[in-house]
Amino acid sequence: MVEMTAMCNYTGLIPDVIGGHGPATAPGTEGVKQLNEIFKLKKDGGILDKHGVVEYVNGIAPGVFVTVSTDNAEIAYQLQYHSMGPGPLWTLYRPYHLCNLETPLTVAKAVIDGEKTCVAKDGLVAECITRAKIDLKAGQNLDGIGGYTTLGSICTEAEATEKGYVPFGLINKNAVMKVDCKKGDLITYDMVELDKNTLIYKLRKEQDAMYGKHVL
Repeated sequence: MVEMTAMCNYTGLIPDVIGGHGPATAPGTEGVKQLNEIFKLKKDGGILDKHGVVEYVNGIAPGVFVTVSTDNAEIAYQLQYHSMGPGPLWTLYRPYHLCNLETPLTVAKAVIDGEKTCVAKDGLVAECITRAKIDLKAGQNLDGIGGYTTLGSICTEAEATEKGYVPFGLINKNAVMKVDCKKGDLITYDMVELDKNTLIYKLRKEQDAMYGKHVL
């Protein structure tokens, strides 16, 4: 969800629904062949309310994909000619995802070469917000990314701001629940006492001010 949020803010695309649909497919390349049908609009027999979104599937990991359309008749012909399917959607697929190698290279390019890799295109359009992974009780400490109490869920920035959902990066072992909540509930600022001494909290406060928000 963190990676998909970064992709949203880089491209300007948004999630179709909070958390994504996450449809199941056959494994590997057989699953890839299903995506052209799955990611049609609902009115055309697919699962999406709109196009121009980020999404994930259960079945083709560790690959990454983009499903595209085109108004160019020659490109459409070539995609069909090269056995990509009849359209109107075609899926471009890479069967690996080397994030643990790509991330340090991205950092090195920024620091050493001054080269930007992923910069918000039109400001923030998405947030990675916090969802309860288990039933939580008032007074309970949370544990943050990779822990047992919460998980990340993607949401549009507009809805996250309107509803007051807590960005997932602000949750750590010193964050304490103020109220009870059920597994699957989205956590808002008024439900949790955050650790305000972390660098990420201070950076988030600066970021909010930069975008004209005063949430923290």
